[in-house]
Amino acid sequence: MSKHSLTLPSTLDSIKKAVNFAEKIANNMKLTETEVCKFAIAISEAVTNAIKHGNKEDKNKNVFININVENEKISVSVKDSGKRFNPDGLKDPTKPENITKSGGRGIYILKSLMDKVDYKFSAEGTELIFHKKYKKNNFEK
Repeated sequence: MSKHSLTLPSTLDSIKKAVNFAEKIANNMKLTETEVCKFAIAISEAVTNAIKHGNKEDKNKNVFININVENEKISVSVKDSGKRFNPDGLKDPTKPENITKSGGRGIYILKSLMDKVDYKFSAEGTELIFHKKYKKNNFEK
């Protein structure tokens, strides 16, 4: 098992740092280039949401990323200090009335790339947790 952690300020510049962090871990796992990209996109979406929606781009607030690689599974936690929201209340970005909207696709994309997406809400903030199983050094959906 390997554990990796990164703490970043809630600035848009931190998204690239989070993606580089994820790519390094995925490359060390010897994943294919396609799977490295999928993992990096998932991290990017989760961190972008934490910075923009959770911490409202307040550079004095941090985003905490924890990645655990164990057996044939990657587990990721992205924490912010944002308030509780209703994940079931998110609009479906594939519906005609939402297609042209500029936002609202992050969680949808994340769910399409990962096996499981969960949320934990507390007085300290929101934690987005997602998992992906892989086999023989490659992700498997």
